[in-house]
Amino acid sequence: MENSMEERTEMERSVTDLLVERYASLGRGKRKVADYIFRDPARAAFMTAAELGESSGASEATAIRLAADLGFDGYPQLQKALGRELAAAALGARGKSEKPPEALAEAPGDAASANMLQYTLLADAQRIRDTLESVDPQAFSLALELLDSARRIYLIGLRESAVLARMMNRYLRLIYDDVILLDGGAENDLLEQAGRIGM
Repeated sequence: MENSMEERTEMERSVTDLLVERYASLGRGKRKVADYIFRDPARAAFMTAAELGESSGASEATAIRLAADLGFDGYPQLQKALGRELAAAALGARGKSEKPPEALAEAPGDAASANMLQYTLLADAQRIRDTLESVDPQAFSLALELLDSARRIYLIGLRESAVLARMMNRYLRLIYDDVILLDGGAENDLLEQAGRIGM
């Protein structure tokens, strides 16, 4: 069934605009997902509904329901819309945008994939530049020294930082022998794990 002109116009609006407009009417769980998208749209665009739900402190079902509340046919459509906005912002920030954002959606399969690859890599390059400008070299060196001198390294990541903690755990284990990830799955378990630090 074809979308009406009004529905098509609705879907051309940015995800951020839709979230701002409907935020007051969202339930608590959906607001958590919306808040995460506001904080880090670049990361949210590449998360599954389950990952976004977990990282925001809500649930996979809540992320899917939010997509429906915003007028999308499903979570993948919300993801694509966030990706298009990210791509447009990445190119637009440097004045290199040669096509309007909707051109990505209308491009044939191979062209759309190539454009998304280009946009994604440009966005990643910008994030690397931003990191280089914002990280204090002395603080970074001190962090490395502390890691190297540690007998045991503990990691903890709750809510939106849980995914990052798991990634850090994986990579630090390649370098250091004694790395422990404190899993925040259940509050009591976390307190028990933290109580054993230093034993």
